[in-house]
Amino acid sequence: MPRDVARAAALARRSCDAGYAPACAGLANALFRGEGLPRDPAQAVPLFTRACDGGEPRGCLGLGTALRDGSGAARDLPRAAELFRRACDGHVGAGCQELALMLARGQGVRADLSQATSLFRQACTDGDARGCVELGRLFQSGRSVVHDLNRAVALFEEACSKGALGGCSQLAAMLDAGDAVPRDQPRALGLWQRTCAGGSRPSCCPGRWSSGWR
Repeated sequence: MPRDVARAAALARRSCDAGYAPACAGLANALFRGEGLPRDPAQAVPLFTRACDGGEPRGCLGLGTALRDGSGAARDLPRAAELFRRACDGHVGAGCQELALMLARGQGVRADLSQATSLFRQACTDGDARGCVELGRLFQSGRSVVHDLNRAVALFEEACSKGALGGCSQLAAMLDAGDAVPRDQPRALGLWQRTCAGGSRPSCCPGRWSSGWR
């Protein structure tokens, strides 16, 4: 481990031990994801717990993720949902997003698309662009909200501008079809190429591109 990384980890550990919850969350995230430190979810879980119990919503998000995935701790979906709720209440957009997905799917909680819709909206507002994508899909389909393609386009535009590839691919499909927007195949192609480069395999399929673009 590079000396500066080891020193930063040691300082974070000292701050965490001194009761600074954000330091516990930061160190836990590094261990959970293997970012700069060897990946160790089992060691991250108690640090996430300390952070969450100390009032740091990012700690609740991390602990919820670990329990949802059964990574570093036994899988516990109802508890994960509770933790995502705490993160969401702390204005961590990802917490709202993850809880919304669980409610939409009935995963560990009773399915409730209406509540999920509200949480997707809050996730979008609190900075998680994935929430904008999911909310856009709901407006596109008319599920749980009034069917509104113009609103869907605006949400996909917002999500794409914030780096959510799902928003870019949804926007590309609407531009390709001229669905609620003027048809713009060159821009659609550019968006699909962007999402393909970002790792979205469906966007890499030439079959979804019009032959005139090649």
